[in-house]
Amino acid sequence: MLDDARPVIAEAARVLRPGGVFVTTVDKRAAHGPGGRAAPGRGGGATVSRV
Repeated sequence: MLDDARPVIAEAARVLRPGGVFVTTVDKRAAHGPGGRAAPGRGGGATVSRV
C-alpha cells in the first residue's frame, strides 16, 4: 500500500502517450477492515483510468 498514490499517478500521466491507459489493482483486504481482513467474498478490484 502507498501512503500517497498521487506521485505514482502523476508519473504514469507523464510517461503515457495521449489517450494511454493506466491500469492498477487494489488489495481491498489490506485497505479495509480490521487487520486487513475483508468480509467474505470481497477480494481485490481493478481501476482503469484514461489520462
